Amino acid sequence: SMSYTPKLGITVFGGRPFAEYETGDGAMSQGNDGKLYSTYAQSVCYLFEIDVAQIFSVQDEYRTLTQTQLNFIWGHLKDIMKSVRIEPTEQKPN
Repeated sequence: SMSYTPKLGITVFGGRPFAEYETGDGAMSQGNDGKLYSTYAQSVCYLFEIDVAQIFSVQDEYRTLTQTQLNFIWGHLKDIMKSVRIEPTEQKPN
């Protein structure tokens, strides 16, 4: 879910600028944090969201992710975003 915080700034993926926002939610020892990216091309709004869901307790066999694990996951998600390409489409005649 999108947070009510202002956008973080502009990030460029595939040569196109995207507005970047923080997202997140949490309750009952669970949560997710993420980023929402938005851009416009040919009057179309494109939204992409990446996030990581996790638990925040140590009970039974469940453990909170380590910072090393989180860094690996975020790096992989960012690599996916770097592969995004929005190409112009040809206008169809009426």
